[in-house]
Amino acid sequence: MTKYQYRPFAFLFFVVKQHKFAGFLSSFLVICAAICSALLYQAIKNITNAVTQYDHDADKIWLSVITFFVLLISTNIFYRLSGYVASWWVSQNDFFVGQKMFAYTLDHSAGYFADHQSGKLQNKISNIITAVHGMVTSLMWQFLNLLVEIIIITYLAFAVKNIIGWIFIVFLIISIIYNFFMSRIMSRYARERADKVAIVGGNAVDTIGNILAVKQNVAQKQEMKVFEESLEDYRKISIKSWRFFDLAIVLNNFIIMSMFVIITIISVRYFIHGIIQVGDVVMIVTMFMMIYGQLEFLSTTFNRFMENYGQLKEGLENICAPHDIIDAPYAKHVDIKRGDVVFEHVTFHYNEDEEQMVLENLSVVIPAGQKVGLVGESGAGKTTFVKLLLRFVDTKEGAILIDGHNIQSIRQDDLRKAITYVPQDALLFHRSLEDNIVHSNPLAGVDEIQGAIDGAHASVFINNFPQKIKTMVGERGVKLSGGQKQRVMIARAMLKNAPIVVLDEATSALDSESEKYIQEALGTLIEKKTAIVIAHRLSTLKKMDRIIVFEKGTISEDGTHDELLAQKGKYYTLWQHQTGKLD
Repeated sequence: MTKYQYRPFAFLFFVVKQHKFAGFLSSFLVICAAICSALLYQAIKNITNAVTQYDHDADKIWLSVITFFVLLISTNIFYRLSGYVASWWVSQNDFFVGQKMFAYTLDHSAGYFADHQSGKLQNKISNIITAVHGMVTSLMWQFLNLLVEIIIITYLAFAVKNIIGWIFIVFLIISIIYNFFMSRIMSRYARERADKVAIVGGNAVDTIGNILAVKQNVAQKQEMKVFEESLEDYRKISIKSWRFFDLAIVLNNFIIMSMFVIITIISVRYFIHGIIQVGDVVMIVTMFMMIYGQLEFLSTTFNRFMENYGQLKEGLENICAPHDIIDAPYAKHVDIKRGDVVFEHVTFHYNEDEEQMVLENLSVVIPAGQKVGLVGESGAGKTTFVKLLLRFVDTKEGAILIDGHNIQSIRQDDLRKAITYVPQDALLFHRSLEDNIVHSNPLAGVDEIQGAIDGAHASVFINNFPQKIKTMVGERGVKLSGGQKQRVMIARAMLKNAPIVVLDEATSALDSESEKYIQEALGTLIEKKTAIVIAHRLSTLKKMDRIIVFEKGTISEDGTHDELLAQKGKYYTLWQHQTGKLD
């Protein structure tokens, strides 16, 4: 997908060729309709000449009239048929674009989403779908239709008199060149507008998504100010774009009007001197009046097309940015069963801070089935350790092995299927309890689901809801308490049944009753699993097989709870702080 990052037309071709037969058929029908429409001018000429002749040949008149109506009816039939075929083809294109863009977005790393507003990304995807739809329909029913009509009109103009054909071609070239250069400027405005409207949408989604914080802090006015500022930026660029567009139309109209006036005057003079017939004059005036109407709004057509082009280009640059965490070309399928974890001389720093090492030359071995607690002050490297294990970020140096496999040599999906991650903040969808629980294992049976619910002690509250497991939890689980959210997360984790479990502050900020249930559930969850537990509350780690103490990106202590207390080092100090026994 990245090869389309800065090539909107390549991406457009990639999309339309997915159902090329429907595209060819729809285009063919448009061409047929445009030919019939353009030949109506010749039919009008024939009718005019027939009715103005002295002999009033009835057969000739009726033949001209019938021909006119046949062309008129055929034009409508071909247009309707092209619309019928295109309704399927264009909708399939929309579906394909949305599918590809969303799938590509989901494959971005966690760092990418940390740097981009979710609302803005959603707007970018919508812009890409809308832009492709608009460009396809413009190319089909405006540019292709206009091109066929111009070819036939040029032929008919030359058939009347060469000078009329050449005048038309000269002015047509001038108009096209003018509109081409104007459209390039318009596309820049379109890209700016697309970006500004995406920011407006992103800010709105960001505020609505955090509405409880807004209301709690009585921050409606602050949020309105942020929203209005982004809206004002969009308003300003819209005004500039609109005024430039109006100016472009005025100048283009002058070009087309000049052509129409000159051709009409020449045609009338030729008729006065008996060089052409009255039917020729009627045909010339009629067809150039019609083409004048289309060329008059060529700027509008170009503007819409270039606006879509700008939206597409700007959207692709954001959504189709290269993935920074990718599977290696030789990545193999691996079914991880045991859960041995080995860090070999791992060094890592974030790109934003090249100088500060988060982890430096770190080596650690966690045998399968071992329960390990990670301890350390904020910024010591615990969370980064987990991110590296899940391959949300990649090591700068060293390697991470699971069951002897370098995690950068296997597929990301296989790696993450082997690891259950329960974070501090419950990650719930605005769906039912059931949908949220089976998210880790969509193929789970009824008994498996109920077993996970019981194991997580979630039946206690789920059975109290009128709709039981079908209850909607609200956006981010807003309808549930903190303890209820965590139990849903644990049920999801149990259903996944992965050999490695990572708990990141899963019991922090809970009431004592909820913590009791959750501690029991977590005990069931990590049984017979390799468990890595991050906790600031050290009492939750006393039963761990081993506790690793992080300090400034390195491991300063490693042992059991009792062994670390006996060493009277960093862990001992932290323990004394929490128990209130520090002198």
